[in-house]
Amino acid sequence: MKHALHFIAMMWREESRWMLLGALASLAALFSAIALLGLSGWFITAAGLAGIAGIGLTFDFFSPSSGIRFLALFRTATRYGERLATHDATLRFLAKLRANLFSSIAKGGNASRRFRSSELLQRLTADLDAIDALYLRVVLPVAVAVVLAAVAAALLSMVSMPAVLVVLAAIVASVLAIYLGARVARKSARRLAIGSESLRVRTIDLMHAQTDLALAGGLETQQARIAKAGRYVANAGMSLARIEIAASAAIALIGAGLTLSLLVIGAKAIEAGTVVGPLMALLVIGGF
Repeated sequence: MKHALHFIAMMWREESRWMLLGALASLAALFSAIALLGLSGWFITAAGLAGIAGIGLTFDFFSPSSGIRFLALFRTATRYGERLATHDATLRFLAKLRANLFSSIAKGGNASRRFRSSELLQRLTADLDAIDALYLRVVLPVAVAVVLAAVAAALLSMVSMPAVLVVLAAIVASVLAIYLGARVARKSARRLAIGSESLRVRTIDLMHAQTDLALAGGLETQQARIAKAGRYVANAGMSLARIEIAASAAIALIGAGLTLSLLVIGAKAIEAGTVVGPLMALLVIGGF
């Protein structure tokens, strides 16, 4: 965790402008997506109720339709801007980091003396891949989700406090599912990292020493060692995939429970006359 925070701080110092721009674009894209779903739900519900009431001819179809088109285009534009800014910042940071690392290795740094060339190549490749995913798949989604949850809770509190409590409970349950999944996956992830390093090292050793191995009769033995490492990596990857599927299923069940709870709360609010049907459709679809 300490090393992850160190790299995040380094990236922020190097690419703070683009990282902030990407975070704002990601937040805008999510808000527009939620608004698009909510407005669509409101529009369909309101149009249906207007038709049932016999006032379909006087219902304004054009304003909601134009809003839906605008939000769809805005979501596409902000999503493209978010990808452009965040990936550009990440790739430029990794380019600088790679240059510094290989420069240190060329000068005979500590890393080049501690590991063989194949081990060093595996460590550099794996660590740089992990840094690549750190901001794009961990830091940015978590930060945007926290801001989005706070805004959603504030908006829902103006309409229904039980809905706020249900949404917060769903968020806590989702975070707990992710945390438990990460704890369970730690052993398999370690096995995958060790197995990948062993597979790469054995493969590179085979390529470098294939003539000597062939002369000594050890070629088949080395190939068997590579195959064994490959099976080890495959088993670790399958274990991680099963854990990911279980965590995704748990989050999907939490989302379904959230939708059902919001529907029940909405039905009670409509019966009490505190909320009209189209507005509740907007809140339920947007809250989900």
